[in-house]
Amino acid sequence: MGQNARQGRAERALISIDGMLLVVALFVMLVCIGAFIRITTEPHALRQQHGLLALNTADDLLAFEDFSFGGGEWSPATTSERLTGLGPVLGPFTDEPVERSFRLPIDTQSVRVSFDIHLLGGWSERDVLRVSLDGSETVAITLGARNGDQIPTDAAVPEGADIDVLVDQTLISPRPAEPALPTATEEAIVTLHIALQTAPAADILLLGLASDPSEGASWTLDNLAVVATTDGEI
Repeated sequence: MGQNARQGRAERALISIDGMLLVVALFVMLVCIGAFIRITTEPHALRQQHGLLALNTADDLLAFEDFSFGGGEWSPATTSERLTGLGPVLGPFTDEPVERSFRLPIDTQSVRVSFDIHLLGGWSERDVLRVSLDGSETVAITLGARNGDQIPTDAAVPEGADIDVLVDQTLISPRPAEPALPTATEEAIVTLHIALQTAPAADILLLGLASDPSEGASWTLDNLAVVATTDGEI
């Protein structure tokens, strides 16, 4: 029976299985990439849908930062990975202004900036988070009094400002730090997803954030994306 064995077939079978594993691995990689950046030709006011950043052929992705590799060109460039329930973030900050500039492509017609702000600690109704573009305030965000699991959010845009603003809120309930008593809990983190779209005034866009929260409160920046559109398509 040993004389009838065909070793060549066994080798080809192994090669076929390896090839299949390679195809599966490539497919999984493409799916993971698609979960972050999606290419589309459908128009949308801010093109930010359910956490997916949608781009078309006229868009240039200028920045996509989750701060896994530090603060880069931000000032200050402080980052942290020690906050319960969050990954790497820029901050935390209290009363210091935070800013970064972005050079825009030639003939940029509109620019979209989106990011997450995590509000930590006891933010009161008097605390204001201010977001500015090119030195001018574009939106001032305040929180209302907590009503159960609901925390009202107010986003005030200066009258006459030529800018589209979208603010969504979610609550993150972190697990207690280890070791912890079974009954130990931590205050939920208020996360604001902010998206801005405007026509730039110059070839460099300056993004600024500032606040002066109550004692014990702070904020962090996360998941920043900046997209420039060069042909005026919105």
